[in-house]
Amino acid sequence: FQNPLRFKKLVFGMLANSLPPDELKNFANTFNAMDLDHEGFIDMEELKKAFQRAKIHLSDEEINGIIDNIDSDKNGKLNYSEYLVAALSIKKGISHHKQRLIKLFKNIDVTGSGFINVDNLKDYIMKTGREVENADEVLNILTEVSKDHNGHLSVDEFIKIIEND
Repeated sequence: FQNPLRFKKLVFGMLANSLPPDELKNFANTFNAMDLDHEGFIDMEELKKAFQRAKIHLSDEEINGIIDNIDSDKNGKLNYSEYLVAALSIKKGISHHKQRLIKLFKNIDVTGSGFINVDNLKDYIMKTGREVENADEVLNILTEVSKDHNGHLSVDEFIKIIEND
């Protein structure tokens, strides 16, 4: 399923908005150190050099696989948002972010119903200054990832989707 991965990326993007400024600054500094040509993207060569500096030797195929997995706009390179989503998903493991995820869920569930639906999610995305490009796509993602395929997620479903690989 592609939609659970897209949902995770969406959630980690929203989670990034709730990080303390010093933590965001650390992520930005790391990204900038990897972005050797300072174009605002990390390409395959820059990622390869970052791994080499860390004494991690990966083949070009493995590096391309990493980029392909993270690169949500499929342009062959990573922008800061894509990098941040990936970094958040691996830093200290998902359990480190569990309380933040619960808080995020509650912020999305503005009615306090214990569930989030497509309207809650669209409203929250727009409230954070991002655009909802395709409302049907948001509904499709929620429908696919919800346990009963009804487009409503409980907090437990929300956490489970993010915790699963």
